[in-house]
Amino acid sequence: MQTSAAAPKVAAAHPGCSDVNLSANQLRDRTWLVWSAPAGATGTATVSRLRDGSSTWQTVGSAAVTAGALLDDNQSPAGPASYRISLPVDGSTITCAMTGPDGGAVTGLTMFPGAGAGTPDFASATSATASLQAQNDASLATPLNPSSAPSSTVSPAFSADGQWVAYGRWSSDTEADLMVQRADGRGTASVIRAGAGDPGAPINLEPSYSPDGRYLAWARYRLSATGSFVPVDLQVRDLHTGSTRTLAQPYGTPVWDRDSRSIVAVSYASATAPMVRVDSASGAVSVLAGTDGGYDPTITRTGTLAFATYDQATNTSRLKVRSSTSATATTSVRFTAPAGAALANPRLTRDGASTYFRMDLDPDQTGGSGDETTGVYLLVAGSQAPQITAVGATAADPTAVASSFDLRQASGKGTSDLDGDGADDLIGKDSAGALWLYGNTGRDGAPLATRTQIGAGWNIYNTIMAAGDWNDDGIGDLLARDANGGLWFYAGNGRGGVGPRVYA
Repeated sequence: MQTSAAAPKVAAAHPGCSDVNLSANQLRDRTWLVWSAPAGATGTATVSRLRDGSSTWQTVGSAAVTAGALLDDNQSPAGPASYRISLPVDGSTITCAMTGPDGGAVTGLTMFPGAGAGTPDFASATSATASLQAQNDASLATPLNPSSAPSSTVSPAFSADGQWVAYGRWSSDTEADLMVQRADGRGTASVIRAGAGDPGAPINLEPSYSPDGRYLAWARYRLSATGSFVPVDLQVRDLHTGSTRTLAQPYGTPVWDRDSRSIVAVSYASATAPMVRVDSASGAVSVLAGTDGGYDPTITRTGTLAFATYDQATNTSRLKVRSSTSATATTSVRFTAPAGAALANPRLTRDGASTYFRMDLDPDQTGGSGDETTGVYLLVAGSQAPQITAVGATAADPTAVASSFDLRQASGKGTSDLDGDGADDLIGKDSAGALWLYGNTGRDGAPLATRTQIGAGWNIYNTIMAAGDWNDDGIGDLLARDANGGLWFYAGNGRGGVGPRVYA
């Protein structure tokens, strides 16, 4: 989110605007506008949008003033925009801009404030009535699907492409179903595995999608006579065929390794048992040295394994990082929580530099000893001072806390941005084989800049594609296919051109 001195062109703020509190819950694929109904407000509120580069305010939609939220799914979160709201108060219509903490107008809202990957957004299981929520780390959450808001959810997990979210849902005190639904909130949730009718393993939790998107793994548990969780086995669903197979090992919290074949899981054999790596095809198990007492593992795109530990002797939780899941990897301590605090659920950003985790500073429930600072924290690279975020706090209940969460982060904003200005561009080839770049102006009615030649001799290719950011540097790349079927990769340089070709 960016704040600019150039405020939207609206009339001087009405005194009632201070009670409206218009804000945005901006996600990768949609934006929720959230407001409070001031005293004397009745009837219908209308939200408008001003795209950067345009002078025309466009109507997003209308809703009852008391609804307090409206969805904008017709604006790319990569494209900066400003918002305002008009609503009747005491018989007169007032128009209010979105403002920041300093009172200045908030403009240029975007999930991509700089080069590279976008701002992370989150699916969180919270203490709110509609427990499955979606938000970024600075906004108040809204239900993932307001028209079908499940309660009693836990351990949400995004698919590798961010299009789906799986989670556990308690159907009773002793049974939990594994659910899957679209991450954009559309449609209804599907039951992958129901807990009812399966007394040996009625609790389905902790889903994890494989990086290649084909498999979904989760753990099954039962309750002991004392009410503690007893791991039963791991389940692996082939999402292409719909078949499910059982890995009979009694482990928990499975997470897929980069090869989409191996699973890292938690052993509950003892409080200091190391984590393990399970081959999902053969069931073979290997111990991961340096992970004694580890729980809540997560693996980055580069293969780094992060996990939490708890030392009973010193009542201390730590965030640890293992360089890889190989036998020769090294483990180091990234962060040590304050004595008595409980640390869990680490999640790393795409580049592995920053870590989000849940930290409970009042695990003993003693009043006044940390309740107000329990939540999801962000630890940025090079820092030992994590900062609390808004993850878990909802628009309906800002005091709600996330019990578990997952994050997704779009790849570089330059998926089709060749000139490095943050906007998607077009390329074209003429009959002479010249390659042309059409820059994106961002202006309604005249979106393309004057073309610029960026190459010659491209007639050797019968197909040219702006295929996205393949090397993850935040810049758009090209793929080209020659007459023999050879596929060639051209890395974008961020200045409108491309580098030398590489056979793909």
